[in-house]
Amino acid sequence: MSANHASIFPLIRFFSRPVTGVLMRLPVSANQVTSVSLVLGLGAAWAATEATQARALAAGLLMFGAYVLDNCDGEIARLKNQCSRFGMYFDSFVDWAVHTAFFWGLGVGVGAAAEHARRPETPGEWILFAFRELARADFCFIVLALAVFDALWVLLPAGAIGAQVYWMIALLKRAREFHV
Repeated sequence: MSANHASIFPLIRFFSRPVTGVLMRLPVSANQVTSVSLVLGLGAAWAATEATQARALAAGLLMFGAYVLDNCDGEIARLKNQCSRFGMYFDSFVDWAVHTAFFWGLGVGVGAAAEHARRPETPGEWILFAFRELARADFCFIVLALAVFDALWVLLPAGAIGAQVYWMIALLKRAREFHV
């Protein structure tokens, strides 16, 4: 791609650039922007702990705000000449903390909803139920076995792929229920 053609990715830049312009005119530091991003991200995690549509929407909007500010903090640091080693590590820590908290909150919310779900009826539902319960109860053995063989890294792509497959299946199931 030539230098005069701007990439459309990441899409969040379309939202962060105008916000950066506003933040540049305010007396805020890049680390303060990172701190607000952390608060919004933790708010998204809290909102995700309850599986209702209103809370899901709140979680999505708060996470969107956190991502916008996560992009702005670096732009602010460069434009205001506030780049620092601390800021770099703080930004990375906030990214990690927000993602960890969000998936924890999502797990709590989905787990609470699953406890109130109906009893499995079909053989396929029973197989998924048994797999989910066994994996949840005995996950430590999976971690231990992978650690013995120095293959703990396998969990990262497995989790990322598994999460995508889970949500695609859930989306298709909900879409079928919507059309019935």
